[in-house]
Amino acid sequence: MQQGRERRILLICCDERSDDLSQSVMGGGFKASCIKPGYRNNLGSLVSSVDIILFDEVGFPKGDLYDLTRRIRQKCSLPIAVIQHDGGSPDSSSERTIYLEMGIDTVMTCPIGKEMVARLNALWRRAYTYPKDAPAIDVVTIGSLVLIKSERRVIVAGEEVHFAPKEYGVLLCMMERLGRLVSKERLAEEVWDKDIGVVTRTIEIHIGRVRTKIDSPGCPRIVTIHNYGYRMDKVQ
Repeated sequence: MQQGRERRILLICCDERSDDLSQSVMGGGFKASCIKPGYRNNLGSLVSSVDIILFDEVGFPKGDLYDLTRRIRQKCSLPIAVIQHDGGSPDSSSERTIYLEMGIDTVMTCPIGKEMVARLNALWRRAYTYPKDAPAIDVVTIGSLVLIKSERRVIVAGEEVHFAPKEYGVLLCMMERLGRLVSKERLAEEVWDKDIGVVTRTIEIHIGRVRTKIDSPGCPRIVTIHNYGYRMDKVQ
């Protein structure tokens, strides 16, 4: 994720806490959207348009939280945080272990406020930035597919393949989000810098061209997630 881009967080919480949570994370520099614990519609589309997901245990049945976490992890590898309501209870340690084993990245026992926002900022930095003194990541390699950013070159199964500028942009966007759901909205924003309504068919055409060009042994594949977007998967 590029520095300076808008940082987006999805809050999954009850009505009684949504205002306080939203105000707190927005005060920390995030753009917040909020849904209730029982929400089920268009989940893939929602998670594809955010950078972090934050669950609040209050008003959230444990079974529903576990189920929703599993469903999200099947679709993407976004950072997920949970606010644990009673971190000092005898069962809290075992619950934290369950959360972490399910794929939740951090469990917070702090109240809504500055510490919570600081932990979310740390989670975002771990996921999307590199140390200032780290070398630029110029080469992206997935199996037998290699992309060299500084030279805008693509090597497919040992052979250099020409990609038109927009095809290259689509490929780079997908490779940098390996295993994650990428919405058409995100592709429109990053590759075309236009509204999704203008370029939907164009995106589909370019995805098809990219698929054809990387259709070689050892290369990842781009799968369509119906009504959501696309995901690049490694070849098993």
